[in-house]
Amino acid sequence: MKTQITALIALASFTNLLFAGCITVVKVKLDEVAVDTPKRITGAVSKTGEEVTFDKKGGEYEPAFRRITGTAEDGERFIKSLKNLDSVRVIDPAEDSLTSISIGARLFHEYIRPGKTDEIASVVTRDSATHKFWNSGQIDRRNKLILGQSDNGTTLKIPLDSVAYVGVRKQDIIKTGLCFTGCMVVLTAVALYGMGQALEHAFDDAEWPYDN
Repeated sequence: MKTQITALIALASFTNLLFAGCITVVKVKLDEVAVDTPKRITGAVSKTGEEVTFDKKGGEYEPAFRRITGTAEDGERFIKSLKNLDSVRVIDPAEDSLTSISIGARLFHEYIRPGKTDEIASVVTRDSATHKFWNSGQIDRRNKLILGQSDNGTTLKIPLDSVAYVGVRKQDIIKTGLCFTGCMVVLTAVALYGMGQALEHAFDDAEWPYDN
């Protein structure tokens, strides 16, 4: 039993090591980094023509119920399903504008869905300095900064206009294939070993009749 547990622990460690090597950092231009910035809901218009403007906190979209909730500027609580709305007003930070745009309620669920986001591993500035993030850097387009915690624990605030290029984490298809193959080989070996151990114990524990 101890041998099997040790083998499983070794398999888990080996798998983690393999898949950690499947991620590579690719250099890309700043404007090529895929970033999904949260959109602020500023108001809504119902199908009956009722218009509401939310307070400074903005409205909140609840995908599970497909409804928008929030507090209006006059303090009234607002809860309405998308099917009862004509349009929703939002501010998209990616557009570098504080002007609200109207999105049809029928399209809002798809519009607000999070898109593909790249993990920023590092930034190289125009003075050739490299800044590595502990987890992932975040682009703040409103303040024109890349923010995050460095790998040595300090806070980084890098102006966008000082960025030469960005290093983003990407999955290497070739390495991923090799990782998968390696894991399958190890998993098969462990399974065969376990079957062999089970048969061996079954053979040892069997009662064999003898002729007298």
